[in-house]
Amino acid sequence: CYDAYARVCMCLGVREMIQSLTYYMIGICLVDAQAPFVAYALVVSFQALALSLYILDIHGLPCYGNLDLSILGAAPTIIALIQLSIADRSDLGLLMDDNPYRLSCACFPLEVCW
Repeated sequence: CYDAYARVCMCLGVREMIQSLTYYMIGICLVDAQAPFVAYALVVSFQALALSLYILDIHGLPCYGNLDLSILGAAPTIIALIQLSIADRSDLGLLMDDNPYRLSCACFPLEVCW
């Protein structure tokens, strides 16, 4: 009983760590370094790592209908990545201060729903 509980708790903790690393890498690669391809590659690889962790530790195989919650966990980072990619930039490539970032308002509720 305690082994299964500990395994699920560690999986959820690692998932949160992967999410925080993903947001950090989006900020570093897409905002500071202005390297969108690297940001896309890192988001895809980190979210694939999180998805494989879900399948191994929580869902098990086969996971026919339960994968939708795992994909919902990747949605906030993908939305943030899209919003920062389409945001207006200055001539130097820096983000404008008055960007509305309307899509980013969905990130926090999706994190809470997950």
